[in-house]
Amino acid sequence: MGNQKVGKHSFCLLSPPVIKAWASVAGEKETSGPLGTTFDVTCEDSYFGQRSWEQAEKRMQQLALQTLAKKACIGQSDFQLVFSGDLLNQCIGSSFPLRNTNIPHIGLYGA
Repeated sequence: MGNQKVGKHSFCLLSPPVIKAWASVAGEKETSGPLGTTFDVTCEDSYFGQRSWEQAEKRMQQLALQTLAKKACIGQSDFQLVFSGDLLNQCIGSSFPLRNTNIPHIGLYGA
């Protein structure tokens, strides 16, 4: 990625970042809204086939990564940096699919 480590958990980019691809996953409520046709992956089941909301958030993030890799024509091991967010506690759902990948992750917060 061409970065310089600044601290234990931070780095400085040597050149401006470029977004080459993106992916979005939405549930039933988002799909029925005015942007419903713009999402890459949608599901009428708010739990995405999972037992809990937390597991559903994790599944949504996994689907987003898989879709992103497919759209960018790369393998998941080729990701240099992932920006993601969720509505759970401090982006915990976003971090689950990335835990054992060594892919740098920047959590996006917003409500």
